[in-house]
Amino acid sequence: MEKEKDLLKLTADLKENYPDLGVQKVEMGQDGKAALYLRPTDKKLAQLEEASVIRRNFLVREDLDLLQEKKTASQLPAQDLYRRSYELYWDNDLYGSVINTLANFSMKGFENDIGDPDIKHFFDSWVADVNFEEVLEWVYLDFFRAGMVKTYKVLGKYEPKITH
Repeated sequence: MEKEKDLLKLTADLKENYPDLGVQKVEMGQDGKAALYLRPTDKKLAQLEEASVIRRNFLVREDLDLLQEKKTASQLPAQDLYRRSYELYWDNDLYGSVINTLANFSMKGFENDIGDPDIKHFFDSWVADVNFEEVLEWVYLDFFRAGMVKTYKVLGKYEPKITH
């Protein structure tokens, strides 16, 4: 508790003495190393008139922590972990962007590698008819977002459309 008060006092002192640095937060690690989260003013970053500044939200370690409560993953119900993962996907820009990138890279380059040209043509037609690349994207998106994909077996007769 004393350590937290010292960090808050240090943060307030830095904000007061160095307002252009834009001190947001000070964290102290277990090894004694300090981490400063800064959001400098445009004047401090770009001292020339022709300079430009790109602003992004700073990222702190707990932003991506799926287990912010004191319980571990094995102690929480699966529904809570899935719910939290989906909420982070929609609410946290970086988390959602990384998952979209992983899903996109995973489904790229899909092709049927079959020696028999008739069977290859059948499966290539099926992939085009059912838009299988979109299905793959959904599968990988759920896999990276929640860590699990549930599929259902559907039996039905497939009639190929006329493809060239």
